[in-house]
Amino acid sequence: QTYDTLGLRDSAVHYIRRSIELGQEYGVITHLTDAYRHLATIYFELGRADSAYRYTQLGFALNDTLYQRELADATAASAARLSLSEKNRRIAEQSLAIAREKNVRNRLLFIALGLLLLLVCLFQYVLQRNRLRRRELALEVDKREAEAAQLRELDSLKTRFFTNISHELRTPLTLITSPLEEAIGRLKQINLKPDLELAHRNSQNLLTLVNEILDLGKLEAGQLAKNEVAFTPEPTLRRFLYAFESLADLRGVSLAYTGSFAPEERLETDLQKLEKIVNNLVSNALKFSPAGETVTLTAVREKDELVIAVTDQGPGVAPQEQERIFDRYYQSADNAPHQTGTGIGLNLARRLARYLGGDLYLNSTVGKGSTFILRLPVAVSTVAEAPALDPAPAPRDSLRSSGLADASPAAAPEDSIAHVWQATSGQARLLVVEDNLEMAAYLERHLGPYYSVTTAPSGTAALAVLSRETFDLISSDVMMPGMDGFELRERINEREEWRDIPFLLLTARNLEEDVLRGFRLGIDDYVTKPFRLPEYQARINSLLRNRAVRIENQPKETEMAPEDNLVQRAEALVKQRLADAGFTVEEMARELGYGQRQLSRLLSATTGLTPVKFILELRLQKAREMLESGAYATVAEVRYTIGIESASYFSRKFTERFGRNPREFCGG
Repeated sequence: QTYDTLGLRDSAVHYIRRSIELGQEYGVITHLTDAYRHLATIYFELGRADSAYRYTQLGFALNDTLYQRELADATAASAARLSLSEKNRRIAEQSLAIAREKNVRNRLLFIALGLLLLLVCLFQYVLQRNRLRRRELALEVDKREAEAAQLRELDSLKTRFFTNISHELRTPLTLITSPLEEAIGRLKQINLKPDLELAHRNSQNLLTLVNEILDLGKLEAGQLAKNEVAFTPEPTLRRFLYAFESLADLRGVSLAYTGSFAPEERLETDLQKLEKIVNNLVSNALKFSPAGETVTLTAVREKDELVIAVTDQGPGVAPQEQERIFDRYYQSADNAPHQTGTGIGLNLARRLARYLGGDLYLNSTVGKGSTFILRLPVAVSTVAEAPALDPAPAPRDSLRSSGLADASPAAAPEDSIAHVWQATSGQARLLVVEDNLEMAAYLERHLGPYYSVTTAPSGTAALAVLSRETFDLISSDVMMPGMDGFELRERINEREEWRDIPFLLLTARNLEEDVLRGFRLGIDDYVTKPFRLPEYQARINSLLRNRAVRIENQPKETEMAPEDNLVQRAEALVKQRLADAGFTVEEMARELGYGQRQLSRLLSATTGLTPVKFILELRLQKAREMLESGAYATVAEVRYTIGIESASYFSRKFTERFGRNPREFCGG
């Protein structure tokens, strides 16, 4: 182009053609269209039209080629772009699908995690709820167990209360009914006063016990009225205390009063309720005071309060027991050896004190004694003193001015063993173990003319007496302080020289388990309170008679000793054949593997009974058991059940054995 501008056309043609050749040689043809066009222009200007035309055609052809090539390239590029776009679209679609799948997976995973979390939360909720439920159930179970334990304890306390009150009621009932029967039987005699006084005194004691129970009921129902009266404290409190003087003398305990009241001083309170409280406290103090000690009543007025302290020198009460002894029916385990009574006295005393606006407390030291402190609000009175109350009845153990020593003895039973015993070995020696002083004195008075009677107030005292003296029969109460009748029998069983002494048990509890327990311990017979004196004497006579026969038939040292289990085997056999009226001694001996004479000798030596009397004894014992149970309407039914056909024979033998006609138990 420069050469063309300079007018050097040949040189321009040469170099253009040379560039065309080089372009064709090296395949660089993109600039050839300009070269062909420039060269055609030069030839056209040089007048060489054919060359100009040829190079123009070559230019057009080259342009067409280049266009086709560009079109192909563009097409290829477009195709490539399309392919890339499709690929990208597919990749995008795949990515989208993957993203969607991932999203679905994530959603499913999230849902799964959510469900899992929900399940975990639900599980935790259920677990926690179950834990709470189990805890609630455990608490409910503990609560119910505690309630059940409280109910069991209350039931035990109530059972003990009713057992004790049964004992408390039966003893005075015995001392009412039996003296009255004796008095009726001796109407022609002059000296009936002691028996009638004894019956009257125990009717008063029984009334006092019943009134205590009624007072508790009235307190709970809010029906107990107050009756405040004026009284002079010094003589009144002395009268309350020294009403127990006879009982204190019998127990070997002294009474002491200390007061600081002016002679003209008068106070106002409910005197009847005050007397009940003081009576309970003094009676309780005497119960726990050993012989030789002193029960002291101290009284002072502190401003508007009357303060009374009753002190004993007994065993004391442990700190953990000092509040509980005021609970109804409760009796301290520490003082179990001393316990008799109902377990309501202290409860009633405190409730009466609080009802009057005061209170009752206990200060006690184990081993040194107890002091009950009563504080009552009182008003200083300016009015005249109310008329004195009737002397308070003595506590249930009291012997106040009984005059028992002056009484005449009851007539001896017709079949009394006393005469037989005196003819062989002198007067029979009886040990009567009884904690109720009136009962002990009553039995001693009525048995004394026929037997040599020694009394003991407890099982422990009885063992001490047994270690010094010998006896032919022991009669013991069941419920006693220190050691009851069952425990006494267990201790007696430990000594071979005591084991064979006939043992008669007096019980206020007519319970089958007590009876069975007694017989298992070797008790020979028992009498249920209230009892009639003839029945009691008949039982004594029967046991003494059996003992006399047993001693008389004691085998010589050279003779064969009886088999240890003979009595048990014989008893089992008789009970098995009890209803068989034709059961004979011959059959009994044959089934036991003995000859009649040998069986008679061995049974007599071990039981004091011949085989005939042994069979009769078991039949009569069974008859009494059936009659007392009330399971049979007539005596005839009982008689046939035990294998005795003769009504007169059964009635006579039953009355001889138990001191009561069988018809007394039922109407037939």
